[in-house]
Amino acid sequence: MRFYYLQIVSLIFIYFFFEDNIYTWISLITILLLGYLSHLIVVYLRSSVLAYIFILSYLFLIAIYKDYINIGLSIIQFIGFSYIIFRQIHILFLSMDVKKYISIQDYILYQTNLFTFLAGPLMKFPHFEKQLKTTEEINIEFNDTSVWIRMIKGFVKCGIGTVLLIYIANLQHPSALTVSDLTTIKFDELNFFILNFEIIKKIIIFFLFPISIYLNFSGYCCLVISSGRLFGIEIPENFNKPWLSRNLIDFWSRWHITLSSWMRDYVYIFFLRKINSIDNVRSNNLIMEFFSIILLFITFLFIGLWHGNSLSFIYYALTQAFGVCFVQIWGKLLKVFLSKESFNNYMTSSPIRIFSIIITLNYVCFSFYLFSSDAAFKGF
Repeated sequence: MRFYYLQIVSLIFIYFFFEDNIYTWISLITILLLGYLSHLIVVYLRSSVLAYIFILSYLFLIAIYKDYINIGLSIIQFIGFSYIIFRQIHILFLSMDVKKYISIQDYILYQTNLFTFLAGPLMKFPHFEKQLKTTEEINIEFNDTSVWIRMIKGFVKCGIGTVLLIYIANLQHPSALTVSDLTTIKFDELNFFILNFEIIKKIIIFFLFPISIYLNFSGYCCLVISSGRLFGIEIPENFNKPWLSRNLIDFWSRWHITLSSWMRDYVYIFFLRKINSIDNVRSNNLIMEFFSIILLFITFLFIGLWHGNSLSFIYYALTQAFGVCFVQIWGKLLKVFLSKESFNNYMTSSPIRIFSIIITLNYVCFSFYLFSSDAAFKGF
């Protein structure tokens, strides 16, 4: 019964989210119907070829929606559509592997449920279905104070993150930022001081921009995860103290976890398995290492292009890919040139860990800085 309530609440939310924009309603209904139809076709015909054709068409659709302003979408609506398409691609991969029909009710609820519709986290269908079909007693956690505390924490994070984004946008475009018709942000003496010292301004943006993105997105995730628990739904975590990461591989296991795992499963591992199925390639470790590195760059290129289609996002993607490759190679070199005992001492050394965290933090901030000016926030 709670899922019927969830569907009703979700549809009400979508109604206000899309407002009276007929184009967005047509797009949503068309994507959902074609998505479910493609699932039925792939399962019925058991055709991987058709599934790949559908997947390519959905990737092409994301590219079209990238021009969201000219086709009448807001950036938030574009993000919502892109997550629908990501979930649809997951459904198609699942259709190839499991070859089991999903009911249209379960499909629509999976695609449109309030907690993951807007901007994730990306929940895989088997995890969602398990909760949908469970016969166990559901613990609705209205009396759990930790849920409400986390929800409050989410509001606080989003609030602080929004203030930081407004301030950064003001630094990049002074006197141009209006939050509403009634309110204009001004920073007077402090703003005058910073704008006249370019290096100080860049240092502030260098560190504050990634923090503001983290606060906004992790705050949003706190809100949807805690709200989901009030409905008895466990939504996967999306962040796990990313600023304490020892290296970039560690960072991507803590930052936007559901997106990075989606890209890992459906881009990196998918193509690596295809390459590994070639006999002459599989037996050659050097060639496999080469393809592994190439696929890392391709995976991060997908991540960069999903975030934005300008060169700045491509630079960001290449910087991240280069960093991850360096970490992989560095780890292998350590194992080659250090004894097992020395390697363990290296990994457990507190000074080395602290130094690694500082280096990783600055490297991540640098990669974010590459597209900070592009994010000077057309939404505002």
